[in-house]
Amino acid sequence: MQMQGHVQDINEIIDNERFSSFQIRTIILCGCVAVLDGFDTQVMGFLVPAISRSFGLHVELFASVFSAGLIGVMIGAMLLGPIADKIGRRIILITATLIFGLFTLAAADAHSLETLIGFRFLAGLGLGAAMPNAVAYATEFSPLRYQAKIVSWLFAGIPVGALLAGGLSYWLIPLIGWRGIFEIGGILPILLTIILAALVPESVRFLLLKQAPVGQVLAIMRRIAPGVAFQTDQRFISTHTLAKGVPVKYLFTQGRATGTLLLWVPYLMNLIVIYLVMSWLPALLHEGGLSLSVGISAATAFSLGGAAGCLVTGQILRAFGSHRVVFVEFLAAIALVTLLAFFYSRGLLPIIIITTVLGFVVQGAQAGLNALVAEFYPTSIRSTGVGWALGIGRVGAIIGPIIGGIMLSFDMPISRTFLMCSVPAVIAAIAIFTMMKRVRSGIAKPQDDAPIIMN
Repeated sequence: MQMQGHVQDINEIIDNERFSSFQIRTIILCGCVAVLDGFDTQVMGFLVPAISRSFGLHVELFASVFSAGLIGVMIGAMLLGPIADKIGRRIILITATLIFGLFTLAAADAHSLETLIGFRFLAGLGLGAAMPNAVAYATEFSPLRYQAKIVSWLFAGIPVGALLAGGLSYWLIPLIGWRGIFEIGGILPILLTIILAALVPESVRFLLLKQAPVGQVLAIMRRIAPGVAFQTDQRFISTHTLAKGVPVKYLFTQGRATGTLLLWVPYLMNLIVIYLVMSWLPALLHEGGLSLSVGISAATAFSLGGAAGCLVTGQILRAFGSHRVVFVEFLAAIALVTLLAFFYSRGLLPIIIITTVLGFVVQGAQAGLNALVAEFYPTSIRSTGVGWALGIGRVGAIIGPIIGGIMLSFDMPISRTFLMCSVPAVIAAIAIFTMMKRVRSGIAKPQDDAPIIMN
């Protein structure tokens, strides 16, 4: 295909060309980051019973370990997302993956609760920065028509990672102990870091925003669009602009303020539900008189349902509308949490069925939210937008495990613990309903600024 003239919109090339093998490989590597993020984020929920026996401590004390890790995730997402929008996706993505790998590996040598808290906080810094940049990176290599689906598929990697953590914990704790699980969770990201450093270039859209040498952009574009006959004196244009100053302020300018806040509310509420269930489900069911294997099986079913929910949600977002799909999933979550409160003591089968479907809807809703936020913000502030949404959501992720720990310490009935999860789901549904009304009222998505040209 011959280029027309010497100037071409880089976004039109990416949007109109077929996926190249280079793009597919790049997105798969981002998916690997998501899987290992899910593994390392959720593995503590499976290891707490074994670690508590090893340390001779009651499980309720491990709420501080969950919270430390999630505080690190929140800080990493909110701090390193804006930095990535300034210095580049690639270096932050690689560095973040290395950080959470190193400190997850270090946790294998923890011999006290305080040491474990420190290592989980430091690992959380890397975990918090990894996903926002993986999402921003993958979407910037993807055609617009596929971005919502790809974001949903990427976030399916998190429950897949949690599922992997649950399966390995179930089978390998008796053989290699909880320290061996931490070693696996640390070595894999370190290996992935080496692969990322060798194979992934900087985001081409970001390079254009930063006015990088045209030859650097052209070399990557030839890998993205091998069928395009680029000219030697080629110039590129982008409809995106580089945000000046602190990127966070742009989340609230150009008509984005209300949309930003309405996105943050369901992020906050849904992650309360997800992390309360993921962090404490095995321990809660164990405290309720069920075996530890039942708790791990239920948490694994939750993750399995979550992976399916992310994949299915990604397929149906464009067909039925993102807001409508997420709203229905929140309504279903309210009903399922209520069922879990009353049926958790009825045996393994009801627990597995309910937690599988619950995982499907709440993590499917999270995938829908992630697609919404990635679409809402332009390239210049995309890592900031995704990072801050995830960071605000991590506040809910911190609150969820704390609520579970408090309820355990006060001998709160398990049924009441599960019922409390319906309250944040109701609030999230109200926020999404409000967003739907704004869309129906004709309030458009804010537009990017004038195009920039690379000479």
